[in-house]
Amino acid sequence: MESETAQLPFFKGFLDIMEVGELDFLSRTGATLKYGIRHQDWRRIGHSYDGPIDDPYLFAPAPTVANDMSWIDVNLVSRGPPVSSIHLFKRLMDTKRAPYRIEPKGRLLPISPHNHAYHFDQAKVGLFLRSLAEGIERVDAAVTEVHQDSESGDINALSLTNGTTHAADFVVDCTGFGRKLICETMGGRWMSYSAVLPVNRAIPFWLPHPRDDDIAPYTIA
Repeated sequence: MESETAQLPFFKGFLDIMEVGELDFLSRTGATLKYGIRHQDWRRIGHSYDGPIDDPYLFAPAPTVANDMSWIDVNLVSRGPPVSSIHLFKRLMDTKRAPYRIEPKGRLLPISPHNHAYHFDQAKVGLFLRSLAEGIERVDAAVTEVHQDSESGDINALSLTNGTTHAADFVVDCTGFGRKLICETMGGRWMSYSAVLPVNRAIPFWLPHPRDDDIAPYTIA
């Protein structure tokens, strides 16, 4: 069964750093573009609002209030227009356009300084990235014990379910909601935003999509 996911714009930056061509990535993984989230029937039936993921503050003049990086949003709320109205990605969400312009000879010219995101099948993307990796050993096992430096407390080795122990000077916690390294080992605390969230859970599920229809460049909530 396919495992679909949507992620943040950081992944686009990762592809750029690794010099992975976006068109090659899209064609080989079947990924689609994501500009934000469309919240349908959110407050009531018929109510909808968008949450684009581009950053309107990227080229904004300095804030009029020191250390206030939300002054554009505050201004829009006070005047009445939707906060999303100043986002380029809001326009791309509505028109279902790509973030490129086709130049002569088919050359694609980016029209946005912002990184967009993607919807993709995690398994297919994993296989795609694995096909590009060179000089990397892949060990398929779970962490059973975390070893730390006695003085600094830094993680310096991991013991795995296959009986091996691997020393490391750079570790990325990919244990998901388990947060085995960040919370259990390093003492990171979970910060709840339940006081300001209108919902406290999310349930992903499959929706049918006619093959000939355009694929919406946003997540539907």
